[in-house]
Amino acid sequence: MLPPPWQPAELTSADEYARYTRAESDGTQSIVVASQRACECQPADAVRMLTDALNKVEGVKVQVDTTTMCGQSAQHLIATGIARPDMPERRNVDTFLFRQGKSMYIFTYTFTYAAPMPDVEQALTAFCQSGS
Repeated sequence: MLPPPWQPAELTSADEYARYTRAESDGTQSIVVASQRACECQPADAVRMLTDALNKVEGVKVQVDTTTMCGQSAQHLIATGIARPDMPERRNVDTFLFRQGKSMYIFTYTFTYAAPMPDVEQALTAFCQSGS
């Protein structure tokens, strides 16, 4: 789905249908994941729960807005201040949550830079699926 320098990676959950990594110029790695879950869950509820949890972490800044992804109204959350050089497993998050048909879709980009790379949000549109 994504062209190089993105590299396909092994899926890590049953809900995932795409996972890619990209080596960045500073030696870190960006990760993008697309998942789909058949549920009655609502994106706004999920974002509210994520925001509540992230706001409890010192130094984390959360921005939420409504946008469009895959032709659907989407909740968009960016959380920065999570990533720390001394803890490489901690990553900043840029995620889109939306419903299409009977499913909620979550497109997530995790990174260690201070802000998301501008080209990645456009790359996430490659995960859009027709119908559902």
